[in-house]
Amino acid sequence: MSEPEIFRTSGTLFESDTNVVALTETLLPMNPLSRPGVRLMDCFADQVHFDDCKISRGDADKELKQRTKHLDKLCDKISENIGTYYAGTDASLPLSGRYQAIAASVLFSGRVERWRARHVAGKVTAPDAELYAIRSAIVKATLCDDCTDIFIFTDSMASARRAVDPSIHSGQGHSVAVCEALQTWFTRKDGQSITFVYIPSRLQWDLHYKAHKYATELKVALGPRPATSFDSLRMQAALSHGPSWNVQFQDPEYQGRNFLQLKTVDGAVAQPGGKDNPWVHFANMSSPQLYARMCRCILNHAPIGSYYSRFNLNDGHTSCPCGCLWETRTHILTCKRTYRPPRTCELRQLTMLCYLHSFLEMNLKVFAFRSTLLAGVG
Repeated sequence: MSEPEIFRTSGTLFESDTNVVALTETLLPMNPLSRPGVRLMDCFADQVHFDDCKISRGDADKELKQRTKHLDKLCDKISENIGTYYAGTDASLPLSGRYQAIAASVLFSGRVERWRARHVAGKVTAPDAELYAIRSAIVKATLCDDCTDIFIFTDSMASARRAVDPSIHSGQGHSVAVCEALQTWFTRKDGQSITFVYIPSRLQWDLHYKAHKYATELKVALGPRPATSFDSLRMQAALSHGPSWNVQFQDPEYQGRNFLQLKTVDGAVAQPGGKDNPWVHFANMSSPQLYARMCRCILNHAPIGSYYSRFNLNDGHTSCPCGCLWETRTHILTCKRTYRPPRTCELRQLTMLCYLHSFLEMNLKVFAFRSTLLAGVG
């Protein structure tokens, strides 16, 4: 294509072509350790454990105290065995954007610090750097001849689970190194195990906080071409396109006439965005099934009478179970004869996002497809 044609052409492929050159990470789609039946969790699932903990907002202080007591007791127990190696791992990702991420790990055995290391991770996301720190500690521990058990104390259980998953994802190289080291270590002799222990970062708990301080002490400038992960590029693309997406979203033609305008609790119109996207916030609180029904409702692309009429489906049956001849989205949200309104909602207005979420929780079959789909529906 000529330069003028390229300039007039926009799309994902052209954006990828200009940005992918910054990617320094190698992804391994045909990695042998990713094959079903050969993967670490397929062969050694009973030797990989996760000591996780969910801290609720309602009674956080009490649960944090219980977690601290559990961690202290666990640390006392594992430190008695000289063959048990345990490590605090953490990452530092300065918010200024001028420095590279740092991954740090501190390894102990029998209450004695055996080894510590920190690595310059580059221009990566926090989970990528956490994964790097976990990899560093595990690979080092498995090389110790007297190591019989490993405990990894981390504040990122998502990165811990990703560490034992060699499939394609950002930081896959770290996961492959972990899986290779653990498989070799597990086959060396029976009875060995690894446990990932969740540490709420706000606790500033002993072993983990040592790794945290060790990571934050080092500052390394980005430089001209730092190591760059796949997720880092994705996040950068989302941030750069966010403002233009919001501008486009104001155009009624871009939204479409069937899009349901909703407001957040503070009365502002819900706008698209990255992690702060209000719809994504409710998705994290919901099951995939509920979020799918929410999407159908917002887009007005749902198995209801008005949809059937628009696409000439269901033999022209457009009535609501309540007897109303015309079943529309607005009718469903206001029909109290067939559907139950939310019992508790901060603002009982149909235009509120929290109202729609509560309404869907109260009515589990609304905007859902039947078990037998109509021809052409779905």
